Amino acid sequence: EKSSIKAQPAYATASAKPGQKLLKLTLREWKIDAYMRTRFDYDITASVFDEHGNQLATKSAKNSGEVTNVITAGTEVLSAVLNSDEIVSALSSTPKTTVPFASK
Repeated sequence: EKSSIKAQPAYATASAKPGQKLLKLTLREWKIDAYMRTRFDYDITASVFDEHGNQLATKSAKNSGEVTNVITAGTEVLSAVLNSDEIVSALSSTPKTTVPFASK
């Protein structure tokens, strides 16, 4: 709010619409401090849920450190989490159908 960002907490179910998947991005911390040196603090989690609310994948990232370019640092963090093998695999996989075993 101090930075004129109109962010509001979202309260939604952790399940997707039928036939879809839900990508939930949780930002617990996303802060830049440029008092003496530019420091970037972040704590984020990306989660993928199916239509029944089952969590298919999750990937977290948390760090605090000096950065030279805030835009590049933020982009790299989001890219690393959203392009992780776990998240990409969960979003791109198709539901597996079970074929009943025919007994003789």
